Amino acid sequence: MNNLKKAAAALMALIMLFGFAACGGGSGEETTEALTETATSYIREIKTKIAALNGPVGFGLTKFSIDREYNYETAFYDTTDEVVALLKNGQADIATLPIDAAAKLYNETNGAVKILAVNSLGFFSVVEKGEKIKSIKDLKGKTVYAAYQGTAYENVINYIFEQNGINPEKNIDIQFKADNAEAAMLTDSGTAEILILPEPYASKVLSNNQEYRRALDINAEWNKISENKLVQSVVVARSEYIDANPDIIKEFVSYNKISINYLNTNIYSAPVFLLDEGFCETATLATYIIPASNLAFIGGEEMKPAVNAILDILNQNNPELIGGKIPDDGFYYGV
Repeated sequence: MNNLKKAAAALMALIMLFGFAACGGGSGEETTEALTETATSYIREIKTKIAALNGPVGFGLTKFSIDREYNYETAFYDTTDEVVALLKNGQADIATLPIDAAAKLYNETNGAVKILAVNSLGFFSVVEKGEKIKSIKDLKGKTVYAAYQGTAYENVINYIFEQNGINPEKNIDIQFKADNAEAAMLTDSGTAEILILPEPYASKVLSNNQEYRRALDINAEWNKISENKLVQSVVVARSEYIDANPDIIKEFVSYNKISINYLNTNIYSAPVFLLDEGFCETATLATYIIPASNLAFIGGEEMKPAVNAILDILNQNNPELIGGKIPDDGFYYGV
């Protein structure tokens, strides 16, 4: 791991030397302008504290753990509850959360957080042993293994089933496991022929067992039935911190966009960030995990309809997941 960190540091030195000219989905000029607009003193006495969830919800911030670490102090956590607690007690200024958790926190705290941007879309896949599943409708009558009972993910996937004429309670046998690791382990023995798994579990299964394939991309299936993007996670900040540090927040939002664009477009160097945080074992595996995680930056007015589309589904099926109601417009930064 020490050698890996040295390699990562060397890589970041080169990236910073060229002023991030290769970063992002746009031109180098566009990236330079973004950095110029948000330029601040590189050394701050008090760092902005970032709490990110492990997995795709936090992958977009892996670059912050190495890059410009004198401005940002980034740490990764295993559970949503940990991150929510850090936001509530002021030990985190910025964080990544599943969209339902962000909405619930906003409602339960009378607006103590705001969404800065969407940072990931659908990162689940239908993984199959065989070649039978060609569409969602092919899952009808099948046994499917998963691990997100009672969560927002279950509600969204059930919605996709329903829009494809499948009653999730009658037409499909979903076997829920305690967690994604337990579900993924079923592929070791081949006892589970069809699973719905998030990243990085889906890619790890596929890399370890050639009998399995990625039959369906849930994000792509969502796009067939909805005009809005499938929002799964967001970056939030404490409202109090936003009000007290508007320039820092503006800087962060720009860097966050650049970071996500970098991870999505630099297939050879981006894996270093996932490797450095221990999210995968090899660079080759990371090159599969990153695109399958559907990292995305959507901010401003553009994020509102996509977020509301998901919250509306959750509010109709299980309003407790989002704190009892769809948040008002105060939920959105820059809107």
